[in-house]
Amino acid sequence: MATNLGQCDKCRAANSYKAINCIECGARLPWADAIAAHPAAASGSAHPDLDFLNKPAQPVQSAAAPPNYPYQPQQSICERCGWVGQPQTYTPGSIAIEILLWLAFLLPGILYSCWRLISRTKACPTCKGVMLPLTTPRGQMLHKQFYN
Repeated sequence: MATNLGQCDKCRAANSYKAINCIECGARLPWADAIAAHPAAASGSAHPDLDFLNKPAQPVQSAAAPPNYPYQPQQSICERCGWVGQPQTYTPGSIAIEILLWLAFLLPGILYSCWRLISRTKACPTCKGVMLPLTTPRGQMLHKQFYN
């Protein structure tokens, strides 16, 4: 019996053609618009415009990414936990302390604000570890280490 599974463009997880969002990362699947436009396709009834749903997904080659490379060039990998995706910006310190210092003491407030802005980093959303672009040699090595 053939399985009707396609791959998510973001994380390459196998998903049913009847799904709208990826079961792994929650991203909207490429065929979701066709399913939303024709709800009968999700229930399994045949529709001539949705014949592509019964065929396996073909991998799409990006001009910017090397062949058979599963992630987009702007994605990063965490050195600590191996999470793949977009890094999140973190600002150290507390906004409450910053406001208190601004209200009570002008110079310490300025210094604290400058420190918070200078210390901003982009880090892993799951563990706050260092993220490296997947297009770098170290990023590709980490990807092989975590996922192969």
